[in-house]
Amino acid sequence: MSGYDLYTSLGLSRAEPPEQLAEQLDRRLSELRSNGFTDDTPQVSEVSAARAVLGDPAKRTEYDHALDAPGDDEPSIPSIIALAQRPTGPQWGVPAAGAPKNSAMDTLTDLLTPLYVAAAVGVLLLLSIGNFFFPWGTMEADGEAAPMNGFGVITAGGDAITRTLYLYIALLVIVLLIAGAVMLATSSAPKAGALLAAVGGGLLTIYSFIALVTKFGAADFFGVVGGSGSFMSDFGEEFETASIDAAVGIGSIFGLILGLLVLAVTVFYVIKGEGRILPARQPVQQ
Repeated sequence: MSGYDLYTSLGLSRAEPPEQLAEQLDRRLSELRSNGFTDDTPQVSEVSAARAVLGDPAKRTEYDHALDAPGDDEPSIPSIIALAQRPTGPQWGVPAAGAPKNSAMDTLTDLLTPLYVAAAVGVLLLLSIGNFFFPWGTMEADGEAAPMNGFGVITAGGDAITRTLYLYIALLVIVLLIAGAVMLATSSAPKAGALLAAVGGGLLTIYSFIALVTKFGAADFFGVVGGSGSFMSDFGEEFETASIDAAVGIGSIFGLILGLLVLAVTVFYVIKGEGRILPARQPVQQ
């Protein structure tokens, strides 16, 4: 894009609400004027225009939409000055502040700010960590009990290959969700963070679904408390007696729900929310 980016030019965070941007720009104007800059200098003119646009919710929404729009609608310096000088009203196809909402979808879309989405991903991340590492039940074989998580993986002993694969997938999902949440909260391209989190949510969904369907070779994935039977290991060794706690398997259900929630929040934000996928290009100084 080639539009003039006030956020990049003035070192502002797009994640900040209009009220905080207005306070920051007011302080900057005071500092400039106290240092001898007059209102007709380029520095004061730019900060004043940014204060009028970014400090007003309606004008800022219009500017952000124009900044994200490809083609002729990208904001130029004259269009920013014109936007700063005119009363609040519809521009670039965006309704004015105080206009009635058309539907509940509009209200939901207004909540899709990078910080809110980052907070939602953070909550789902914490729940996913607990779901990955909480020992939901036990598996008894030949009189020896071994903890088993909710995905049907024996966490002590058992098949080392399955356990290692599970650990790598769990860590990859956690890293993707952490990186996505951090980028959502701090980056100038929050939608890239949402896409990272969406990849983590998709991986969690697929893994949970596979765990739910294949049961990782367990004789009875959901089991019956106190039930017994034979249990065949991945190496062909058959135990004479085995019992699997009824709680085993619930983690895959929770994982499926959490993964779908992460996908729903992040994909909806990428489609409907504010922000950009790629970082803003630095303006070229003439």
